Amino acid sequence: MGKRKKKQNIQTEELNNNLLDSLDNQVLASIKLSNSPAPNEASKTPARIKKPNKYKIRGRLLKSGKGANPVTELYEWPTHLSPLDLKKLLSMLKKSLGCGGTLKDKVIEVQGDKIEQVTGLLAEHGFILIRSGG
Repeated sequence: MGKRKKKQNIQTEELNNNLLDSLDNQVLASIKLSNSPAPNEASKTPARIKKPNKYKIRGRLLKSGKGANPVTELYEWPTHLSPLDLKKLLSMLKKSLGCGGTLKDKVIEVQGDKIEQVTGLLAEHGFILIRSGG
């Protein structure tokens, strides 16, 4: 830091200290620093809290064609989700479940029979998993 910046910082600190010293303690006590609403605002009816949208997706357990290993497949995602969003969701699922997975054409495949665990995790993010198949 150069000399000029040091002088500016020292001058700013001195100005702030002088301003704070000039205020009376009574003035400082009268200032409310809390974020709580004023008493007249509290009497108003509370605003309606908007519920998050619940999106229905489908999931099924696949055993055939995957080398006899079960795979949980999640499909029919809402159209507003981009492939990047699905990738982030897949990453979260893989970390939470401790397993592998992949994304293929807006279909998420998670290794293993994880349909129950996936249902709980997706419910936290506003998705309802409808189980399809056997």
